[in-house]
Amino acid sequence: MGNVFGYGSYMICDDGFRNVEQNGQRVGFQLQMRLANYRGYLLSQIEDIRISVEGEAIPRGDIRFSIGGKTYTLDEMEEVVDNRWELRQVATVTCLKPDGLKPGDHEISAEDTSGLPTSRWWPLPVSPGRSGWRKTYDT
Repeated sequence: MGNVFGYGSYMICDDGFRNVEQNGQRVGFQLQMRLANYRGYLLSQIEDIRISVEGEAIPRGDIRFSIGGKTYTLDEMEEVVDNRWELRQVATVTCLKPDGLKPGDHEISAEDTSGLPTSRWWPLPVSPGRSGWRKTYDT
């Protein structure tokens, strides 16, 4: 995986990977991500974020995206025009997964799909930009 600009290896941060607990129970895991592109985007321009662990995709509805002190589902992000994911800005991606991840090495894959600034309103078909990367973490 990767994109034409070579930012793919930059996408998943080396730190910030951890299990998430709520009321003493593991409910998922988090990773830190940077936008792997040459510019920032309004959140409504981020068409999808895909995360997988050991090749198993996390369902879209179980992914939360946090930036600028606010957290969104991916569906909610489709309507957000007052918050941006800027170049070099670190976002927290939380994946809901009962019991989180077991101790040990895990291969995590992340991919984002983003459209052009006018892609939702422009009458012509637009091909989205796509980038992604894999890293192995020890929990």
